[in-house]
Amino acid sequence: MTETRSAAALSFLADGGELGALIRAHDWQATSLGPPDAWPQSLRSALSICLNSSFPTAIYWGPELRLLYNQAWAPIPAERHPWALGRPAREVWADIWDVVGPQFEQVLATGSGFSTYDQMLPMIRGGRVHETWWNYSFTPIRGEEGQVVGIFNQGNETTESVLSRRRDRFLLELSDRLRDLSSPRDIIGHAQSELGAFLGANRVGYGEVDDEARFFTTERNWTDGTVPSREGTHDLAAFGPDIHRALREGEPLLIANVREDPRTNAPDFIAAFEAIDTCAAITSSLVKQGRMRAALYVHASTPRDWSEADARLVTDVAERTWATVERARAEASLRESEAQLRAIGDNLPGGMVYRIVMSGDGSDRRFSYVSRNCEQLTGVPADEVLRDPMLLYAVIAPEHREALAEAEAAAIAAMTPFNHECAFTRLGEQRWCRIISAPRRASDGTVAWDGLFIDITEAKAVEVQLRESEGKYHAIANSVDQLIWSTRSDGYHDYYNHRWYQYTGMPEGSTDGEEWNGMFHPDDQERAWAVWRHSLATGEPYEIEYRLRHRSGQYRWVIGRAQCVRDEDGRISRWFGTCTDIHDLKTAQQELRQLNDTLEERVAAAVEERARVEEALRQSQKLESMGQLTGGVAHDFNNLLTPIIGSLDMLQRRRVGDARAQRLIDGALQSAERAKTLVQRLLAFARRQPLQPSAVALAPLVEGMAELIGSTSGPRIRLAVDVPDTLPSVLADPNQLEMAILNLAVNARDAMPDGGRLTIAAAAAEPGQGEVPGVDPGAYVLLTVSDTGTGMDEATAARAIEPFFSTKGIGRGTGLGLSMVHGLVAQLGGALTIKSKPGLGTSVQLWLPVAREDVKVAARPETRPATAAAGRVLLVDDEALVRESTASMLEDLGFEVHSTGSAEEALAALRSGFDADLLITDHLMPGMSGTDLVRIVRAERPGTAALVISGYAEDDGLAPEFPRLTKPFREADLAASLADLRTATP
Repeated sequence: MTETRSAAALSFLADGGELGALIRAHDWQATSLGPPDAWPQSLRSALSICLNSSFPTAIYWGPELRLLYNQAWAPIPAERHPWALGRPAREVWADIWDVVGPQFEQVLATGSGFSTYDQMLPMIRGGRVHETWWNYSFTPIRGEEGQVVGIFNQGNETTESVLSRRRDRFLLELSDRLRDLSSPRDIIGHAQSELGAFLGANRVGYGEVDDEARFFTTERNWTDGTVPSREGTHDLAAFGPDIHRALREGEPLLIANVREDPRTNAPDFIAAFEAIDTCAAITSSLVKQGRMRAALYVHASTPRDWSEADARLVTDVAERTWATVERARAEASLRESEAQLRAIGDNLPGGMVYRIVMSGDGSDRRFSYVSRNCEQLTGVPADEVLRDPMLLYAVIAPEHREALAEAEAAAIAAMTPFNHECAFTRLGEQRWCRIISAPRRASDGTVAWDGLFIDITEAKAVEVQLRESEGKYHAIANSVDQLIWSTRSDGYHDYYNHRWYQYTGMPEGSTDGEEWNGMFHPDDQERAWAVWRHSLATGEPYEIEYRLRHRSGQYRWVIGRAQCVRDEDGRISRWFGTCTDIHDLKTAQQELRQLNDTLEERVAAAVEERARVEEALRQSQKLESMGQLTGGVAHDFNNLLTPIIGSLDMLQRRRVGDARAQRLIDGALQSAERAKTLVQRLLAFARRQPLQPSAVALAPLVEGMAELIGSTSGPRIRLAVDVPDTLPSVLADPNQLEMAILNLAVNARDAMPDGGRLTIAAAAAEPGQGEVPGVDPGAYVLLTVSDTGTGMDEATAARAIEPFFSTKGIGRGTGLGLSMVHGLVAQLGGALTIKSKPGLGTSVQLWLPVAREDVKVAARPETRPATAAAGRVLLVDDEALVRESTASMLEDLGFEVHSTGSAEEALAALRSGFDADLLITDHLMPGMSGTDLVRIVRAERPGTAALVISGYAEDDGLAPEFPRLTKPFREADLAASLADLRTATP
């Protein structure tokens, strides 16, 4: 309960952020205030308001005015925080007590609040006294007995605002005074002295910098008398590279103490500053038109904490000083130029100089100056023109006066120069003049014209002749197929013939001057311009090959040539040049060089490629020959196995003989089935295995085999399957694909006698042309079976898919596993590749084509009948044993059988009147094939049910839509096929 009461008593300190935490942690027991839970309610309430206020707020409490404050007030005592917390006001504010002490006493004595604005307080900050300005108020806090027991203080610093107003006032007064000065020396002197006094500096100097921005010259310094003046030229590099760089780039430079500033604390740099009695400085450099032109510096002989505002003030004064000095110089230059204007105008042959002054609205116009040769040029005395300006306008030809007035009006409106030609009359003779003038507006709004009136009569006559000559030149230039151009003597391009614009596709005039530089290929620009500049400098002929942008947007090779034309004094007056398209020639030369450079390489590559193709062809022919051989052998074996398996199956079903005989029959059947599997593998290798390809989802197929593969591989083999569900379906026969995967898994197991890792993985792949041998470009799924076993060398891997080739030893394999897989994927339109190295395992990759259709979910099969319905069967097979065995099976199934040895005999029987319910025929027979027989019978007897029996599937002839049964087969296989046939036949 005691702890609960204590927590409630301190609830007024619950908030306040960092200051609230500091107050709660403070040892108040050691102060006159005592523990917080004993503080009076008046203090608690005031402190709660203080801590929760966002405005800088403090409380001075008790006779000693001990200090408490909130987080917003903490920056005010600066480095005295948090030491000031809980201390008497006299200790905290010892530096300004002579100002705030009486104010505190006034509030305590009178009980009335006190406030002040922009109060200057000389605070110690960073070990030095700083003038600071404040807005603050003191409000009395009364205790429970009504007496004043504390002071509530709110306030904020206004130093920057006060100094900003003072700086603004200083700059305004300085500008007004500088405006009245006309001498650059007086302007600089006044700016220096005013700035030095305002900042309390020891020295201020303004000066200008040489073209290299290194040497600074000041003709006059201001000092406060404590340091000497330092006029003259100073090497800026002596003050250090960092200082010199900052000055060149126009960065304001503040140095509080050269011995502590990292840019200046090297001995040489410190010595340079000490040589000019400087410990702290502000320098503002003026960068104009890309380089440092002048600088204004302020020096102090002791360390000085300059502010950014001080730096801005120095920069503002520097800019005003520069602008005023430049204005004074410009006015002096103008006065000098006017004197020169009069001197030149009075002695100008063939022309006169004048000045017109007019009011801002144009209502009043007069000549303020006309050179003395006015009468000689126009026939009107200068003094008469000064009295009546219209006398000079009267000499202008009447038909040209309106155009002249419009040109003058446009120039005045835009305040831009104008250059106008017109005819005038002198003593009854019509001549031509050029009037060149530029208006300028004075501060009082008047407009002044300084102009030239030049007689160009003779020049006009020459111009007419020149135009006629240029017309002839242009006619000739536009009639040739070459790209012709000309430039002035300085290289300015001012003419191109029509062929140039046709060739480049550029608008006329768009490539004048240096604009045609953009027509060069970027890689040729610098080289071409270097040659052109050399020709301009030396007068030597210009000739270079470069790429020029054609109107098609492509760059074509041209050869540029130019010759200069010189006047009678030997000076170059013009350049004439041509461009000739040599792109086809350059291309041919480049192709010839490339052919010569790569001839041996291409021959070697061709020989190597031919050898590789020949080797691939030999391997292909070898495999094809093997395939034809094994396919034919397999076909014959199927025909041999069919009666064997059929007969043994019948003997087994009829339970012929005693138990020993049944065991022998069962053993014989097992051997025959193994022979059947062997034949299937031979057919798979020969790509003549009867397949029923469809869209197969690879992930469920592999996952369904995982348990079988795991049990087959044994406990020492770790099986990993990585076949994503998102893979597209592949085109395959699912039963044959399962057999292929199982074969590869068994091979992998045998390659890891000591155990290892078997990985089955699949991923989508799109090989490019020639990227994978035997694989055409397209969409595939790459199924990989990898092991960590013994691996194979290159020679063994090359023979791995040959039939009957095995590395397992005698009795451990037929050598047909990989052959079967190879034939299967090749028959599906894919390929098999092998990657293997001795000791590093083997990866067999199956490239399975992606199916065009999605996987179809098969319907639940219905239960098949044990036998087909009875009926009449026409049986056709050229092998007597097969025919006899099959007929026996059909009779056991309840059919009436009529057998023939060829398709031709079967047709004859049907046409002679034999009525067959079912046609069963071998496919590959001498003469007519079984498929052709079915087509003829169905054409003559529509709806006749037919079953085709074959030892292997030919690519041609055996139609996939016909029901078929693969040799060898048992009676159950035959019965199932007949049941399916009955279900499919309407």
